[in-house]
Amino acid sequence: MGSPKVIAVTIVLALSIMHVLLVQGLECEKVPVGYCAYSVSSAGIRCVLEYKYSSAAVQHECQSSGILTENIKEWIESDECLDACGLSRNSVGMSSDDLSNHQFTSKLCSVNCINSCPNIKELYFNLAAGEGISLPNICETVKKVPDLNGADAPAPSISLE
Repeated sequence: MGSPKVIAVTIVLALSIMHVLLVQGLECEKVPVGYCAYSVSSAGIRCVLEYKYSSAAVQHECQSSGILTENIKEWIESDECLDACGLSRNSVGMSSDDLSNHQFTSKLCSVNCINSCPNIKELYFNLAAGEGISLPNICETVKKVPDLNGADAPAPSISLE
């Protein structure tokens, strides 16, 4: 179990986020930096963690990306989904570059990610489509290619619909 100080900070952050949601709705610019990546505003706009440059230092800030979701609003991604999908809360920007990385796509296409994390599934489905590629095709390829540890058992079926 975590230290009392860590637990207290976690509770304060959770209460702060709940206050923002209940009083103002979720606005990307008001989401704490540690919860920004993979969040979605009340208006359905994806939040993105970006660098903020100043004369003193480089910091992070949460911004609206301008990218609308199809069905998701007021969403702060869970730690479980980030872990299952191989993602980090410290991810800056959004990019489809990771879709060419077998290790990343293995986690993204895993049953735990695709079937349990609709926000991440939608994000990467649309990022892939924007590049003219199909996430279902990427996941089918991942299922056919042995992982880096040499295990070549077929992957369980997943739902990309």
